Amino acid sequence: MAVNWKLSGDYYVDAINGSDSNAGTSVAPFKTINAAAAAASAGETIIVGPGIYNEQIDGLQRYATNLQADGFVVVDGT
Repeated sequence: MAVNWKLSGDYYVDAINGSDSNAGTSVAPFKTINAAAAAASAGETIIVGPGIYNEQIDGLQRYATNLQADGFVVVDGT
């Protein structure tokens, strides 16, 4: 089931139905936060859908990218 986005942003991430080969739009979200971070530019916003993300996030601070959870999100970087 696709995420019913409540927030708007420049890129979207869906741990369940996303794919890192997608464009990162609300209808074709990335699967990982890192894919969105790599696509984002300074000041852009990444909307992260509900789910568990087993990844260490790189690049957000370097580009001053905004990250917002749209639902219950767990990031486990271990």
